[in-house]
Amino acid sequence: MHHPSADEFARLAREYDFVPVYRRLLSDALTPVTAFTLLDDGGPAFLIESVIGGEKVGRYSFLGSKPLARFAAKGKTVTQTDMASGTEVKTDCDNPLDEFRTRFRDRTATLESLPPFIGGAIGYAGYDVVRYVEDLPDSCEDDRNLPDLDFAFYHTLCVFDHVDKTITVVSLADCRGITSDPSSTDGSARREQTGDPLSTDGSARREQTGNKSSTDGSARREQTSDPLSTDGSARREQENATSSAPSNPQANLSSDPAVVFAAAAAEVDQTIERLNQPLPHQCEEIRETDQSHRLPVESNFTRETFCDAVRSCVEYIRAGDVFQVVPSQRLTVHSDVDPFAVYRSLRVVNPSPFMFFVRSPECVLVGCSPEIMCRVKEGIVTVRPLAGTRPRGANEAEDIALEKELLDDPKERAEHVMLVDLGRNDIGRVAQFGTVELTEIMVIERYSHVMHISSEVRGKLREGLDAFDALKACLPAGTVSGAPKVRAMEVIDEIEPHRRGPYAGAVGYIDYRGNMDTCLALRTIVFQNNTYHVQAGCGVVADSDPDKEYEETLNKARALIAAIEWTIARQRNQE
Repeated sequence: MHHPSADEFARLAREYDFVPVYRRLLSDALTPVTAFTLLDDGGPAFLIESVIGGEKVGRYSFLGSKPLARFAAKGKTVTQTDMASGTEVKTDCDNPLDEFRTRFRDRTATLESLPPFIGGAIGYAGYDVVRYVEDLPDSCEDDRNLPDLDFAFYHTLCVFDHVDKTITVVSLADCRGITSDPSSTDGSARREQTGDPLSTDGSARREQTGNKSSTDGSARREQTSDPLSTDGSARREQENATSSAPSNPQANLSSDPAVVFAAAAAEVDQTIERLNQPLPHQCEEIRETDQSHRLPVESNFTRETFCDAVRSCVEYIRAGDVFQVVPSQRLTVHSDVDPFAVYRSLRVVNPSPFMFFVRSPECVLVGCSPEIMCRVKEGIVTVRPLAGTRPRGANEAEDIALEKELLDDPKERAEHVMLVDLGRNDIGRVAQFGTVELTEIMVIERYSHVMHISSEVRGKLREGLDAFDALKACLPAGTVSGAPKVRAMEVIDEIEPHRRGPYAGAVGYIDYRGNMDTCLALRTIVFQNNTYHVQAGCGVVADSDPDKEYEETLNKARALIAAIEWTIARQRNQE
């Protein structure tokens, strides 16, 4: 049975640009991994899961394939792609993040029975997206040439609810051709509604420059001296470029609610048919020797050169130039093993709050991040700094002893407090005065190989600001850059040989309701051209020991390398 009813859908379709159509099924005979395998066609796709605190399964898993469109940016060149036809439109703009924002004007109906994410953009904003906001040197070699910003738009999703043991298959029906006036035969009445800040062509928005709640922030930028803003003409040019971008292939812009409802319902039904297909299944035996296989690992540093880089950071710190710097090294493993098989291994080897598999045309991201990058939910912005690390003990007693050692370490505490203050400052840039609060302070979170000190900072977005403003304010996190951020990033650019790419950026989703949930791209594998890249950093302060910092980067990378090695061993056992 489809929800909502056809009559309720027709009512909602006259008020909203997108209306979800869904069916809910029992999921006790299906897992997210098997569902992904059944739906995957080898193209762009994603699976997002969660294990809270490394030990408790999160409530939801989200997966999808066959996106409608793609938005990617390299430098100031934006490429928008219609995924059905392959048609591409390239444009140049001052700030691709602002251009990306224009894709989120459409309104989505909210149904209380649905999970928090039912469609929108999935992908990553890389570390170098900060160059859209800050003027930084550009001395690092860009050896992989990956997009700085890469998101795909998914309008049909499968959402597992691990509490209710259900799976919701949902498709966002495109209602932009349906008029709010039942007597009209086209969508003109909807588009001509005065005061509609979310009109698709932007004309109503431009007529109401005083609307502080506009989703794309245009009114706000016209009323402020934001150095990142464009003037009205530039914005209109940007909007015209956006309107010429590849159209939504699912949207025939029918004016008949029954036709639009039937198309979305058919998409849901076809997805369920694919989920009902038989899947060849073979239980794998887990062998202790599987994880003993070792691969040759390359790095873009030697031990000596990395320690020299740490010493350079210490010199800057002692000179008063910066308080903390977070240098990183990139480890490389060559293998053609299937990245999704690596994801399956990683979710066993290192379960984490943010586990993700995101495949795009240029690369595949496989990750198990412990840290929120930036979350916006119903106007509340959240960051959760992790700083301070120890390896896990062999048993509970050793874990407790290591926790006490970590919390009693003055260096680790000072580093953590510094980064919490930085997180408060970041949120303070976009939050209402007096709403920034520390909701958790210095708690220990355990993971498979390491433990961290964690705190949580929240604030309420100021009127007129949105998730993109929050992302600009928070990216990159202080835990992967240092403090003060800009000077720390300048030092990183000086001492690291290659651009970071997705590492230390944000991975997650942005929906049409103004919500965003992204994790920090830590513990993240980047697969490209039969090569796996794993990057890890360390927080350097005045009394840092270079050898210990080097070992910390290896400890952080160990679980990811182990997942690749175990996957290769599993594959060999099946041959």
